[in-house]
Amino acid sequence: MLLEDGFHDAVKVVDEWVDGGRQLSLEEIEFNRHRTGHRGVDAIARLPLEDGVYLVAASNTLAVGHAFVLQVRGAQRTVLDDSSQRPLDNYGEWIDRVMFVRKVALLD
Repeated sequence: MLLEDGFHDAVKVVDEWVDGGRQLSLEEIEFNRHRTGHRGVDAIARLPLEDGVYLVAASNTLAVGHAFVLQVRGAQRTVLDDSSQRPLDNYGEWIDRVMFVRKVALLD
């Protein structure tokens, strides 16, 4: 399954945070935090995520994939996608399966 252009939009958002020649932590981004049998937006909402920025890939019931950026601040989970920001609960009604949730962190 190929992800739609949303993945490229998500990468652009993350790329804006990577400045001054700093590099991403491959150790953090390689680890998939989604390892549960939960489906839908609850699969993301139930994850014990620390504050930070995450790349998320999910698909709908027709197996159409999409990627987006998730920002976590305490209990608040905000989706940044296509130049908009929305709470995860108001965004994820289309989500059926979650493929990955990967943290984006910069090396010190």
